Amino acid sequence: MPSASLMRKLVQRYRDLGTKVTYVPAKCDDTELITNTYRWTTDLFGMQTIDWIDAKLKNASS
Repeated sequence: MPSASLMRKLVQRYRDLGTKVTYVPAKCDDTELITNTYRWTTDLFGMQTIDWIDAKLKNASS
């Protein structure tokens, strides 16, 4: 599994090449696990992007 630092480098590489990139890092630290288990779980499994994708698709069809 890629590390966060590798992901940030990949995002920067795409930006350097002129690609518009939206990068929202997961927040899966211990504090989030204790204070907001729902968000921690959805971020851990990559589900935080579902709302973003839904909004993009709705805007594209408008």
